[in-house]
Amino acid sequence: MEKKRKPNLLLIFILTIFFSGSCLTDIFLQNNWSIVSPVFAETTDEYVSLGIQALELRDIVSANDYFSSAVKQTPGHKEANLYYAVTRIIALAYSSEFNTLLDRFGMENQGRDLFDWQAQLPTDMEGDLTLPSNSPTGADIVAFIRNILLPEIDGAISNLNVLSDTSSDSINSITIFTAAMTGSDTNLEVDYGDVALYKSMLHVLKSILLVVTSYDLNIDIDSLLRKLQSETFDLKRDVINAYPKLLTLSNSEMSTAKTSLIDGIDSLNSAIDFISTEQDPQNNDLISFDPEDIENAKEFQLILSQINNSLRGKTSKSFSIELSQFIHLGNFFDNPINLRDFLHTSGMQSLLNNQILYQIDWALTNTAGVKQSFNQIITPDNFPIGESFEIDYGDIALLRSALYFLKSNIKTINAYNIDVDIFDMIERLDDESFSINNNLLKIYPGLLKLLTNHELGSAKTDLEKAIDEYFAGSDFIRAERDIQSNDLVVFDENDLEDDMNFRGILSDIKDSLNGKAVVIDAENSVKINLEEFYNDPIDLQFYLPQFTDDNQILINTFPDPTMNGILPRLTQNQWNQILSLDDGNGGERIVSDIKANGSDGPINIASTGNLSVTIELSPGEFAGDNADWWLVAVTPFGLFHYQPTNGQWSSDLTYSHQGPLFNLGEFEVLNISGLPAGECTVYFGVDMLMNGSLDMDQAYYDIVTVNVQ
Repeated sequence: MEKKRKPNLLLIFILTIFFSGSCLTDIFLQNNWSIVSPVFAETTDEYVSLGIQALELRDIVSANDYFSSAVKQTPGHKEANLYYAVTRIIALAYSSEFNTLLDRFGMENQGRDLFDWQAQLPTDMEGDLTLPSNSPTGADIVAFIRNILLPEIDGAISNLNVLSDTSSDSINSITIFTAAMTGSDTNLEVDYGDVALYKSMLHVLKSILLVVTSYDLNIDIDSLLRKLQSETFDLKRDVINAYPKLLTLSNSEMSTAKTSLIDGIDSLNSAIDFISTEQDPQNNDLISFDPEDIENAKEFQLILSQINNSLRGKTSKSFSIELSQFIHLGNFFDNPINLRDFLHTSGMQSLLNNQILYQIDWALTNTAGVKQSFNQIITPDNFPIGESFEIDYGDIALLRSALYFLKSNIKTINAYNIDVDIFDMIERLDDESFSINNNLLKIYPGLLKLLTNHELGSAKTDLEKAIDEYFAGSDFIRAERDIQSNDLVVFDENDLEDDMNFRGILSDIKDSLNGKAVVIDAENSVKINLEEFYNDPIDLQFYLPQFTDDNQILINTFPDPTMNGILPRLTQNQWNQILSLDDGNGGERIVSDIKANGSDGPINIASTGNLSVTIELSPGEFAGDNADWWLVAVTPFGLFHYQPTNGQWSSDLTYSHQGPLFNLGEFEVLNISGLPAGECTVYFGVDMLMNGSLDMDQAYYDIVTVNVQ
């Protein structure tokens, strides 16, 4: 879209510079024109004529008064409303309210001319900004926007609403910006397309201002500036703690902001439609499209249409690929985020719940009815893309799988207390003395504890749905026989292998959700039972290991290495191996191992079957150190310990041996058949405090479980 280079008028339409074009300034300076005193007129046209003359003399205030009088006299006068919609915004720069703000900021009184701005804010000898102590606060600026600027924007929009589409009229122009007014060599025609574009800008500006001022922004600007310049500024002390309501929702106008944004999009579409279909000569139009710009404008309209429908939450009756099917942008306005919440990690949970989960459910609901016969060719004609491609049921199923995975993960995160002061943590992490014990677990005693309103059961269901949706999408794509060159997702030979491996992982996860312990780390023999995690939730904090003052995990300090059965049979030794923990001196770890019928277990055997239990020990660099050796069986009939002196099991709990550690190869400690029914768990390990008592904080052990049926 090419805009004619008439700086004054274009900047008027953008609003933010207010008639700052050099051409009109030069005209005033070269001709030494003076501002004339207001003149009273008898007719509306006379007022408009006087207003235009004032504009040519860059007398914005007088021009605004004339156009205001014209509109009051004839509310439906097109030219008067157009000019008044422009000057009433620009004239705010000369208002007492705006200049009072500038006075309080200490800005020079002289040189406040929009056409030749010379006024400066106060500075010290070194050129640093020095604001007066009574400078406007954030609340003062918000008040000006809400009480002065926004009402004028609304007024300007009302003025422009008087102007209707002139495309069917014999004369399209609403007014002519004269050459004298624009500082150019020719007059410029202003038509409905220019009006609609200006109105779109006003609506978008209004929406932005309403969003910004919906939050508490009351800060002492000059005080913070002085602290910044003196290098004594501390974000947490001087902003977060000093202004406890800062960034909270206050007098929210988010719903109105959404409506204004939608109106802005509608007006912009009207402007593009009008300008791109004009049939009269365009050489003197304020804004016109070159042929190539028309195509770009139409593509932009496609984007605008998608955004507009998404803001409205409007979807087609039958499913088709469009933004509003997947994202409801209007929800960001309907359920606004309290920005201050982001100072705590709990604020992230609020975002996840009120926005992300909402959008996920929105997309899942809209895609729920997609059938296997669905396919849609996405072309450059209906989307801003370079080339066409096909979206079919397989693509939608994979998307739904990803959404369910994300939904499950969010619910899992939200099940636990993660409320931490973010800035506090940043400060503490910057401190080299940061301690997990003192600066995290002690300050936040509820961290990682299970919340009473958790949705882990629902999270499990969502995870199962994610797996099912992936299988459905994968099966569909694998079975496709049509030409795949333009498909969004295609499996080549490498992808097929990766897909098969991933399907295997998903199958294991699904088995685990149904109570089967599946291997997740073959090297360390680690299994996981996700059913235990979702069906019997735990306080994660209780299962954390102990930490040293330098934030290292203390060896053998997991309260329950199995995490309440989520990681069945996992031992302290295995955690040591997985986390590469040692004794603190870099030595090799002690590794104990026990097997039943050659298996790490758990195993099932018949009561008539044979059971063989073997043990092994690798002492690492602890070889020769004294320790208590333990080999204990927990049975339905009581506790038993192994006596190496005679190879028998005795019915009490005590150590089996005391003495130095040594490499013990595979050694059988039990070989028996005809056991009674029941579950038996056998423990083998050592503790490094040789005192005849079981010292778990010094223990290295392994377990195996046998179920006799």
